[in-house]
Amino acid sequence: MNTLSRMVLISALSLSMEAVAAPPLEQGISAFRGGEQAKAIKILQPLALRGDVQAQYYLGLSYEYSPEAAKWLRKAAEQGHAKAQYFLYSLYRDGLGVPQDPAEASKWLHKAAAGGSDSAQYSLGLESAMAGNHGEAVTWYRRAAAQGHDNAQLRLAQLYRDGQGVERDFVRAYMWLQLAAEAGNPTAKEESAFAEKQALTPQEVTQGRARAQRCKTSAFKHCD
Repeated sequence: MNTLSRMVLISALSLSMEAVAAPPLEQGISAFRGGEQAKAIKILQPLALRGDVQAQYYLGLSYEYSPEAAKWLRKAAEQGHAKAQYFLYSLYRDGLGVPQDPAEASKWLHKAAAGGSDSAQYSLGLESAMAGNHGEAVTWYRRAAAQGHDNAQLRLAQLYRDGQGVERDFVRAYMWLQLAAEAGNPTAKEESAFAEKQALTPQEVTQGRARAQRCKTSAFKHCD
């Protein structure tokens, strides 16, 4: 075997060993994402028992909508895992694997939102708006929108358009519509096109687009 062949063989063996030696957590997550729940459970359970919060979260997801899912999601949620907290909220809200409990659902929803879950923040925005508390809805929509949540951006645009919870501002409404539309939101695309043709002046369109660009390039830090 010549030197080049040996180098190729050594490289191939090294890559093979790296693949075999992938961390168990990654293997478990990969199995879950590949639809191999039984394999994921087998790999993740020892890690979850040792307190690995990511393992607990994915183990809970692997058990789907069952009491065992709630058990492991709660363990992750109690360690501050925002996605686990939001998923646990949905279980208690809908009574999946646990008794339906609005108070418990609300508790975990608020924890998830405070922990940074954009889905939880958006859900709280919806709940606030439905209760007629548009000022609070604006607060939660804004937090989710700043993480790129396109539905929150759309709802925020609508509140600015209608002057609910905030002072009416068509340019700012259009800015949020633009951001949601750029993220692929179909309703935002339709409303943005309508605003350009029927509701806004060319100057307002230009201002809104400039604000959207500034907001986006600043990673949503300069959107006001």
